[in-house]
Amino acid sequence: MRQRCGREVFFMTDKELKKLNKRELLELLAAMREEIDALRVENEALRRTIAGGEGDLLSATAMRVKKLYEERFGADTPAKPETEGAEE
Repeated sequence: MRQRCGREVFFMTDKELKKLNKRELLELLAAMREEIDALRVENEALRRTIAGGEGDLLSATAMRVKKLYEERFGADTPAKPETEGAEE
């Protein structure tokens, strides 16, 4: 048994799998089906969370960048960069 993404994962060799009877195989199949259904529900919930929070994430990122800029340069808005040797 190993841990993967916080879940227990069981590994079976081909030899072990071939030793299972029909009932055990059906139980294994049912357990796998339940796990797949649970993962699909979790996946959809996470997709909705990401889609709903995408605007919030962008806003939070913009605020963080602005705060870092203010801490670094002490200005509210970025100044236009000066270019060296550019004379018109």
